[in-house]
Amino acid sequence: MYNKILGSLLGAAAGDAMGAATETRTRKQIEEKFGGYVTDFLTPPQDTFARGSRAGQITDDFSVAYMTLREILKTGKADYETAVSGLLKWAAIPEYFDHFAGPTTRARVLELQGKIRRIVDLFL
Repeated sequence: MYNKILGSLLGAAAGDAMGAATETRTRKQIEEKFGGYVTDFLTPPQDTFARGSRAGQITDDFSVAYMTLREILKTGKADYETAVSGLLKWAAIPEYFDHFAGPTTRARVLELQGKIRRIVDLFL
């Protein structure tokens, strides 16, 4: 079981890091840009969300899941509070939050931190 869990984490991390260079591209665009399938870790081009990242660096896709999994293992629970705790711990890492948090994730984290009011509350 340990090897299966470790393998799934490794596969998710590697897939995330490899996909950082190809995100938002069609298969045809990937073939044109990279000459075919991407089979190595590449530095993400400037027109991707992961621009500025190193080849092989994970993005928010894996890092949020990983931080959440760590919280689940720590608490022994997979519930709302554990997910929030994992997300906030992820957001405390500037390399991830500052670089990868999109507008929706950023707004939710700021709400959870109490820095802004929930948008929906403004209309109630």
